[in-house]
Amino acid sequence: MITRYGPDWNASGYSASGKPAVPPGSDAVFTNKAGAKVGWHPITSLRHDKWFDFTYYGDAQSSVMFAQTFANATAPTEAQLRIGVSGSVKVWVNDALVLTEPEERNNDLDSYIQTIKLNTGYNRILVQIGESYAGSSNFLVRITDDKGHVIPLTYSAAAQPYTKETGYVSKKIEPFGITFFENAVKNDPEDHLAKILLSQAYLRNDKTYDARRIIEQLRAKYPNSTFLNLLLLNVFNREDNRTGAETLKEAIKNNDPDQTEALMYKYNELIAQKDNDKALAIINRLQEKQPEQQEFIYAGRITLAGLNNNQDEIIRLGEEAYLKYPDNKQFVTMKYIIEKQVRKNPKAINYLKKYVDNNDDYVMLKELSDAYFTSGDAATGIKILQEEINNKPYAPGIYANLGNQYFDLQKYDKAEENYLNSIRIAPTISNFYSSLGKINEMAGRKDKAVDYYKKTLSFYPNDYQTIQSLRTLQSKKDVFSYFGNDTTDEMIRKAPKAADYPEDEVVVLNDEVQKVVYEQGGSEERHIIVVKALTQKGVENWKEYQIGYDGWQNLLIETAEVIKANGSKVPAERNDNSLVFTNLEVGDIMNIRYKICRAGLHMGLISPRTLTTMTASRMKKMERKTSGTNWYNV
Repeated sequence: MITRYGPDWNASGYSASGKPAVPPGSDAVFTNKAGAKVGWHPITSLRHDKWFDFTYYGDAQSSVMFAQTFANATAPTEAQLRIGVSGSVKVWVNDALVLTEPEERNNDLDSYIQTIKLNTGYNRILVQIGESYAGSSNFLVRITDDKGHVIPLTYSAAAQPYTKETGYVSKKIEPFGITFFENAVKNDPEDHLAKILLSQAYLRNDKTYDARRIIEQLRAKYPNSTFLNLLLLNVFNREDNRTGAETLKEAIKNNDPDQTEALMYKYNELIAQKDNDKALAIINRLQEKQPEQQEFIYAGRITLAGLNNNQDEIIRLGEEAYLKYPDNKQFVTMKYIIEKQVRKNPKAINYLKKYVDNNDDYVMLKELSDAYFTSGDAATGIKILQEEINNKPYAPGIYANLGNQYFDLQKYDKAEENYLNSIRIAPTISNFYSSLGKINEMAGRKDKAVDYYKKTLSFYPNDYQTIQSLRTLQSKKDVFSYFGNDTTDEMIRKAPKAADYPEDEVVVLNDEVQKVVYEQGGSEERHIIVVKALTQKGVENWKEYQIGYDGWQNLLIETAEVIKANGSKVPAERNDNSLVFTNLEVGDIMNIRYKICRAGLHMGLISPRTLTTMTASRMKKMERKTSGTNWYNV
């Protein structure tokens, strides 16, 4: 089915409206969640399994995405529309809503079935998928007869004239597997096999509540059944119910300690506890009780050898495991490392090549191509990526990877060509435009670079690196320079002595926040903290410092150092947001400077006036919290 992919609207509200949210015309223009103007564009290639995966074509995370096609029927036809999805879903046929499911699910082929009416001529089919927690955004739709056989139709990606539906009432049809086993259970409530199979039919459609209800009924009769516990564990894993999953794992370990999963759970638990001797005992027990689990056993022994720093054993096990399981990715990688780094084998790369030749695995293929580039054989590295593009023409990331390699080779025209292919597939991904900006900047094409950087910001207004690159090309000052000259050196020179503050452990010379608020709602903060240690207790309290920031923010530590009385500087040890001043002494000064970049609000969802009000409110709060907060709006 040839389809057009549409705008990536924000998915914060699953509208109950039955009207199509987007018009069908190829010239239609929409405003997406970042405020950018977007429209329909054709999709020429799908995944090999024929699922329409929005993650290849746009920013599908936390978005509502649309796809449409026009099906041409030679006569009026009553048919069935069958669809499986990842995400929430709505489907319209000729602008009549035939399916709506607000709950986000990851289900299988033909999970939702609705009757539809096709008119003679073209019929518009519009699919909406929403993602906020499903983790994926895709669908596969089939138009079939009542037996599930595909009806032969022709399709057009381009908008075609169609007759809007006004009176047809679509009917929901449950998948055969569910109705069959529901009837079997109804006819014989003691048919436990039918109940188990019904639970799996529910789970195939991601109806986790229904599956759990049936399995828990059976567990009430057989509470120590490892089989039922594993079925329920699968449900909990799909629901991301970690508490329930851990409780079941404990039950499996206690009730059936020699069962395969029980031994594996116990091994992983002991590794986390760093109890290597007991973990080895579990591996030996697994070897005795479940010898068919050799891949896990080898991986476990290799891990333990690594934890015990036994390189000879790692090499022995790695080579032995590779000989037995040459298609195991972990063992292949180990064999490659052993041959390359330990044996200095110039043909080590052949182990990666053999795996890639026999397995469709892009991660390993990329490692293989990277290995050729690193060895200086760029021609082979490029050839591998070009062949993978032929194999997966729907994947813009492969074009981008090849573009990066050409960029590193300073072949800027070829780099641009590949990134333009990425945009052809996914025209709203901001990173592709920022890369084109960098390519043209390096190639000396300033005007094109500026245009691409501007395009980047139209799709992702809070790309701070692109903002800085654009300002540099436009000969504009760094935004933080508007806050004036740095006075840290003067503060340190005039810093008071311990005698000036006899009751204090430290003196704070500066605790400043410089905040830049961008028009699109994003903001950057520079924090400047300068503190002098006056007592040994002050040293103990300040020798470790944690920078507070949230996971959705970006932290950049610019300076973290101790300044000694003689002016020498000793860098702090860093681990993410943790700083340790190992050489801090009484009289030393801690100089900390860092930036926090915050994601902005989408201007399509909040007005500039509201933004101004919120900014002013936050400013007042910041003034109460810090000794000095400076603001600059751009």
